[in-house]
Amino acid sequence: MTKKDVLYVGPYRQTDDWGCTSKALLQLLTLQEDLNVVARPVWFNNQRGQGLAQDLEASENNTLQGTHDVVIQHGIPTNLNYNGNFKENIAVLSLDCNISNTEWPTHLNLFDRVICFSRFEEIILLESKVTTPIESFNHPPFFIEARKTSLDYDYTGTKFYTTGSAEPKSGLVETMAAFLSGFSISDEVILIIATSNSDKVSKLAEHIKHSLGIYKDHKRYPNIAIVNTTDPTVMNYLHDISDYFIDLSYNAKVSQAQLAAISYNNHVITTSHIGLGVFNDNYSFRVSHTNEIQLCPERPLDDLYTGEHCWTCPSIRSAQEVMQYAYAHGPNEHDKEMLEKIKSQMFIHPHARIKEILCIQ
Repeated sequence: MTKKDVLYVGPYRQTDDWGCTSKALLQLLTLQEDLNVVARPVWFNNQRGQGLAQDLEASENNTLQGTHDVVIQHGIPTNLNYNGNFKENIAVLSLDCNISNTEWPTHLNLFDRVICFSRFEEIILLESKVTTPIESFNHPPFFIEARKTSLDYDYTGTKFYTTGSAEPKSGLVETMAAFLSGFSISDEVILIIATSNSDKVSKLAEHIKHSLGIYKDHKRYPNIAIVNTTDPTVMNYLHDISDYFIDLSYNAKVSQAQLAAISYNNHVITTSHIGLGVFNDNYSFRVSHTNEIQLCPERPLDDLYTGEHCWTCPSIRSAQEVMQYAYAHGPNEHDKEMLEKIKSQMFIHPHARIKEILCIQ
């Protein structure tokens, strides 16, 4: 039986969230016995990995057999180009805001299908007048990074942890403000922040303490530990030793870091709009949000993140209450059941959907 020719072009050699999702998608493709997968890398930043798993690297050495059935392009819409040499063109993307002010919908409407990894992104695409059929997953396919790098670290209390930067839409200000206002040094609790810019984050933490003004002596605030790396192997160590992963980024959606936290049986504290298809209304660790006008003095593209659209911004008060509840009570039986349900779907559901999308029986 002749296998389907599939050319996959994506950022699978990057080490960031985009790269991990791309690797996971490529891995799903290579698992399909009916496909002849040919992979080619692209890069959107400097976070480049050194190597690939053997099965993924083998796909770079494959060649198209000549049927040219499907081309899958994974990236930023302006970098995606319809290729008439293939019978089907699929675009895979990741969005965090409305794109109707850009030329991206025009690019996407040339494709046969668009794949996104959240119901939230599907809504964004529809509101942005994308008319191409959209295939939306509840979450991205999970890339498993088994390696772990230990840190010289020991703490016995409740451990919250997050990744973030000083960039406003990362939600780190709201995370630290909720934590610092919700606890004191007498509570057995810590917030661990993994970041690529520890100096800026340290200064931001001191600024928030000063702005809160709860204690004149900043030593009375609860402990914050800042780890100056977001390396996946270090993150695995933090997943392993910690209790609650926090993601309060604006327009948040399920990320690889959230999936990794869940794989380590940690509950995720995140904004309530992620409940679209993932965390339901009865989940104890959903933070309420408001829709606020986008303010972004430095934007990657002139027509992106404009004030014509909104961010889903976390409520600091709600985040504080959720953290306090987690510290005092922990997850209930419903939370634990939901965690197990999501874990089971992380591995089975994406595999089945890829077969369905590519029409493999």
